[in-house]
Amino acid sequence: MNRSRPNLQAPQKGRGVGFCRKEAFTLLELLVIVVIIGVLAALLLPALNKARTLAQRTACMSNLRQIGLAWTLYYEDSSGRLAESYPGGTAPNPYAWVYGNMTNSSEAGSLTLLNRGRFFPYLTTPTVYHCPADQGVLISDKRTPTVRSYSMNAFLGDRSRFGAPVNQAISKNYPAFYSRESDLDAPSQVWVLIEEDSRTISDGYFLLDPELKKAPTRLPSTSPDRHDYAFGLNFADGHSEVWRFYDPASAKLSSYGSSSAIDSKDFQRLANVTAQPWQ
Repeated sequence: MNRSRPNLQAPQKGRGVGFCRKEAFTLLELLVIVVIIGVLAALLLPALNKARTLAQRTACMSNLRQIGLAWTLYYEDSSGRLAESYPGGTAPNPYAWVYGNMTNSSEAGSLTLLNRGRFFPYLTTPTVYHCPADQGVLISDKRTPTVRSYSMNAFLGDRSRFGAPVNQAISKNYPAFYSRESDLDAPSQVWVLIEEDSRTISDGYFLLDPELKKAPTRLPSTSPDRHDYAFGLNFADGHSEVWRFYDPASAKLSSYGSSSAIDSKDFQRLANVTAQPWQ
């Protein structure tokens, strides 16, 4: 029986089995691809930045709610007595909500000082005290990471045992401080915690004249890197809000004692919920 034999002839040079010649990209084609990738990146980058800002803001608001809950649990366990915002003078205040001065390089990153505060038994996760968008503070022209991004309203907590001017009222139209939860007639109209600007954050004590007769020495977060010129607030009734600065005068604020804040509608809005006048 004759059987056909396979052709075992070697393929000709340059024409191997299954060989298919592919042309390389030309320089012009490569340039077109690079341009397309650049355009797509330019289109996607703002969306990615916006998503990151939103995620950081959401995490920051969650932090404020958790610290606000610790504030509530503390006064419920203390017969209505509020945790105190004033950290103390030469000696630490044993009832202060938090310790650690963010302008001091040895304290800015101290978890030990953070954990000594009155809220630690209710809030043992250190990261909750820090906004993910907070890049730290400048100390001696060096960016220093901090463990805390929030401060408490200076009107909250008894200061009667401290000397002047700490125990004195800022204005005769307002109480000097609120020592107990029952002193707050309108808890939804008094903020407890604020996201403070990295230029002014120090000891967790945020003092603001509710009548704005004195220029503020503390600033809420007003950086484009911190929620795009917005900051978080937690109120005495437990709810939290994000406030944005809209007034052009707010952009002119310096780090300390800026008179521009007196004319800023944003600061007037904040002053209105810092304390409530005598009834």
